[in-house]
Amino acid sequence: MSSPLGPQGIVMQTLETSAVLCSGGCALLAVSSLLAIITIFLPSGACERRICTLAGYMQMAAGFWK
Repeated sequence: MSSPLGPQGIVMQTLETSAVLCSGGCALLAVSSLLAIITIFLPSGACERRICTLAGYMQMAAGFWK
C-alpha cells in the first residue's frame, strides 16, 4: 500500500517534523539557561532552589526532546 504523498513527500514530512522537534528542544534549552543565569542574582532561599530545579528539569526535557 503506497502513501498518497509518495516517497519524497514522506521524506519531506519527516524532515519538517525533525526540524520542529529540534527547534523545540533548542527553545527549552535557551529558556532554561536564562533561568539558570537569573538565579545568580536571586537571594538564597526557597525561590532560588525552585527556579534551579525548574531549570534543571527543563534542560533534561530538552535533552529528551532533541
